[in-house]
Amino acid sequence: MSYVFNLERSAKGLRLNRFLHSFTRKEVRELFKRDPDAAMKDLTPEERDMVRRLDWKAMQDYGASFFCLEKLARAKGVSNPEMVAAFRGETLEAFLKTRRVPVARCIAFRVENNVQVAIIGGGPAGLLLAEILHRNGVQSVVLERQTRSHVLGRIRAGVLEPWTIDVLRENGLAARLEHEGHRHDGVWIVWGGREFLIDINRHLGKQFVAYGQTNLQEDLFAAAERRGAALMTEAEDVQPMDIASQRPYVRFSVHGEAERVDCDFIAGCDGFHGISRASFPAGVLREYEKIYPFGWLGVLAPVPPLPEIAYCHSPRGFALASQRNPTLSRYYLQVPLDTRIDDWPDARFW
Repeated sequence: MSYVFNLERSAKGLRLNRFLHSFTRKEVRELFKRDPDAAMKDLTPEERDMVRRLDWKAMQDYGASFFCLEKLARAKGVSNPEMVAAFRGETLEAFLKTRRVPVARCIAFRVENNVQVAIIGGGPAGLLLAEILHRNGVQSVVLERQTRSHVLGRIRAGVLEPWTIDVLRENGLAARLEHEGHRHDGVWIVWGGREFLIDINRHLGKQFVAYGQTNLQEDLFAAAERRGAALMTEAEDVQPMDIASQRPYVRFSVHGEAERVDCDFIAGCDGFHGISRASFPAGVLREYEKIYPFGWLGVLAPVPPLPEIAYCHSPRGFALASQRNPTLSRYYLQVPLDTRIDDWPDARFW
């Protein structure tokens, strides 16, 4: 079970989450192995007891985030499936029988020969590109920095536009989407005291679909498994090399062991903050940016969404009522840039 992290839960778990996240540092992992009490000196007795017992469910109930719990799990040699099984009070074997997608794993490999395309980033963009390339006879390898469970756990946009759906259909990736996605004909606009529907289906013959990125990511991982794709998770220190030459390559490491992929092309699918964008030679990348003088307050709430997505304009700014699934809604409010989360208690928002 996942919990909505309100301010109370977040504040309570802050100290524990900071401790868990510190396992990203080698010196902390080594100290914890030598002297657990010294490593946990800043924790309360209750928190130390949960960590000693590796009581994953208790730590989650207390306020620990899954992302931080993963760090302790890696240090103790516990896999994500084992941890999630403990959340559910099941054995690992019983838990794995409930999974729609085969168990996560890091596929350790050495590339003996060149690949045509090295793809950096195993999110939807990277895995979809790999699938399209495969269907067109192009060999690729995907390098993802995070664990597979982390990638699957990321909460991102949950609405797919018609053109994206067309691409998924064309590449045999829409079977589950067709069955579980929630179709919408258009969006509601609230402006100047009036409400009206922009009926995309009526005017363009197209629909968009509410389908969570986690579901899409599961579908893409499953497709990669079916064709035995070259997919490396937990690839650290990824660095594109000689990208301006005719023989680029990607350097990375897995569990401290250096690896290299030689290729004809490098596809950077690791987002705005990824290493690919930062690797462009000076003077090559031209960027256009517009900074808006406001921010967004986003709230993920366990309440049924409105029947259609609604955009609202008012003298107080912009608001959006979106959705994740039939029982989960996403809301956004325009707020000043200096807004603090403490400025928006639940009573004010609702």
